[in-house]
Amino acid sequence: MVAWLSLPQMILYTALYLLSQWLMPHITPQMLADFKACGGLLLFAMGLKIAKMRQIAILDLLPALLLAPILSCIF
Repeated sequence: MVAWLSLPQMILYTALYLLSQWLMPHITPQMLADFKACGGLLLFAMGLKIAKMRQIAILDLLPALLLAPILSCIF
């Protein structure tokens, strides 16, 4: 049964790999820097949540990872 679960995972990872190969030539260094900065802020917010210093809904902020490169390209 567990072996059958590897099939959808393989399909998903293969699709992500092929998508990244198609997308990477279109990514500028500025877009990549903005993506990394957004990820760093989310990581910082996660650290605050783990330390119980501040309760932040990190899952609600995940779409920012998709919007950061797009907005970087526009502006």
